[in-house]
Amino acid sequence: MSGRRGAFDPSRLDDELDALLPPPPNGPPGAPVAAATVQRPTPVLPVMPADVRATDAVGEQAKRAPRGAGGRPTARRSIAEETGATTAAVRIPKPLYDAVVHDLLGTLVERPSYAQIVGWTCEDHADDVVAELLHAAAAVRRAPRGRRLATDGVPLTLRFQPTERAALDDVIRRAEEEAEKITRTAAVTAALRAAVKHGVTAATPR
Repeated sequence: MSGRRGAFDPSRLDDELDALLPPPPNGPPGAPVAAATVQRPTPVLPVMPADVRATDAVGEQAKRAPRGAGGRPTARRSIAEETGATTAAVRIPKPLYDAVVHDLLGTLVERPSYAQIVGWTCEDHADDVVAELLHAAAAVRRAPRGRRLATDGVPLTLRFQPTERAALDDVIRRAEEEAEKITRTAAVTAALRAAVKHGVTAATPR
């Protein structure tokens, strides 16, 4: 038998594969190959000037500032503070309101305000207003405490100037010397009753 190899020799195929394949990695056979670590470049942020950063910070705080925390501006004042006027809300009996509108104001060409009527009456007829207050206080003390009938009242909002308010407070102090605490509503009611009885006199134009 001849010792010459045939055209296709399996041992030669193994030698050619060993020459083509790359050498095996270092390490024990069968060990897993570690994946290559890819390092990404760190992004470089632009450096902003100090004045720009401070402006942005202030703007950000202004955007997040809660609304309505500062209240009303101190420069604005109410009309009452500017003029010294005092507003009072009272309720008077319906018959008295009708008498003021029809009997007192119905005959006047120029109508004063309710606060002017009260102030002028307290100045011109203070004794009558005090008498009305004392009579009303006595009636309150003798009012039934059981079943009481409902009364119809009309709300009024009076805007007093300082002199008008002072005249009203003066008759209240005089009435409180002989009666218990007098309310402003009671004083206004008494002044309007006296005004309907005596009328009102406005300043005569020159």
